[in-house]
Amino acid sequence: LETLAFQRAILAHAGHAIIATTTSGEIQHFNPAAERLLGYTAEETIGKLTPASFHDPEEVAARAKEFGKELGLELEPGFEVLAIKARRNLPNQNEWTYIRKDGMRISVLLSVTALRDLHGSITGFLGMALDLTDRKMAEAVVREAEERLELAAEVAGVAVWEWDIRNGSLKWDRLMFALYGLP
Repeated sequence: LETLAFQRAILAHAGHAIIATTTSGEIQHFNPAAERLLGYTAEETIGKLTPASFHDPEEVAARAKEFGKELGLELEPGFEVLAIKARRNLPNQNEWTYIRKDGMRISVLLSVTALRDLHGSITGFLGMALDLTDRKMAEAVVREAEERLELAAEVAGVAVWEWDIRNGSLKWDRLMFALYGLP
């Protein structure tokens, strides 16, 4: 009983979206973080949807081809694309696009694990998703700043170099090579 209370507390208060399914993909658990991330209530999903319902169908089709080629099998788009690596005890953490109930697209880092009984038989799957929205926006800001810096240096005729002290590598821009007459 204490273990069950502990598990429920983890599911209820986790910062990651946690979705548990049957072996065929029917959603069995949908935590509050999943509700916030996807805009669906647990009641709208449990026993009614599979996690494939939240994925970009084109992305799932592309991953079906990618994973099928990687594993040497024909893989049809659908829930199995999300579960196939977990079924085989392979690492299964990938960036995916979720589509919220309101249609908004969200990048997530999704880890899918097979749930197994004491005999090792698969009883379902557990997906944990981390919203990458803030990280993606920060990366875009950094990229934009780097592009502006490169443009400013180019316009000013300033050669730019970068030295990574940890590994001793040196990175030059185009003008540094021109300055030293190197290809």
